[in-house]
Amino acid sequence: MAELLDTIIQNVDIVYSDRVVRGDLGIRDGKIVPVTGGARKVIDGTGLTALPGLLDTHVHIRAPGISHRETFLSGTSAAAAGGITTVFEMPVSRPATSTVELLEQRAEVMEKEAVVDVAFYGAAGYDNLADIAPLAKAGVVGFKTFSQKAVPGRENEFHGLTAPDSGTLYRVCEEVAATGKILAIHAESDPLIDLVQSDPRYR
Repeated sequence: MAELLDTIIQNVDIVYSDRVVRGDLGIRDGKIVPVTGGARKVIDGTGLTALPGLLDTHVHIRAPGISHRETFLSGTSAAAAGGITTVFEMPVSRPATSTVELLEQRAEVMEKEAVVDVAFYGAAGYDNLADIAPLAKAGVVGFKTFSQKAVPGRENEFHGLTAPDSGTLYRVCEEVAATGKILAIHAESDPLIDLVQSDPRYR
């Protein structure tokens, strides 16, 4: 006799990569399993849709350097509550994830707290060009660059993250391209920022 499942949710619209199927979902020990018999609890799922775990590819947890904004526990718990099972963490922290050592430090904290899967972006800037290839080898999912100077007073958070002119940005692109990873560019212009901040018409 098959062991009873904890829960069966019946008549759910189950989303696959190429189709939607009406069916039943079995749950045992918090995991979805095939329905092979009965269950201790049966729920009518008519009108409900079951999606595969979702990915959020742009998340700012910022721990451990800026944990008052978010921790890996709070950020990944919120993700799980929304059906997100993998998050891609941006490298802006204090300090930024600009070296393998800093990546390992953040990953160590993440391993103790995270309740969903976490992938890390690495910082890519004109001041850490030599760290880009090692970060790629260490397993970052991609890189992030800001195309303006570091925010005044927050230089530590932006070390290895800025390429404020076309020349430095070109060098960053070269280094990242050589790794085969993606590069996400936070596209700003320092002259435009300076104009907006200095001209009262834009305030």
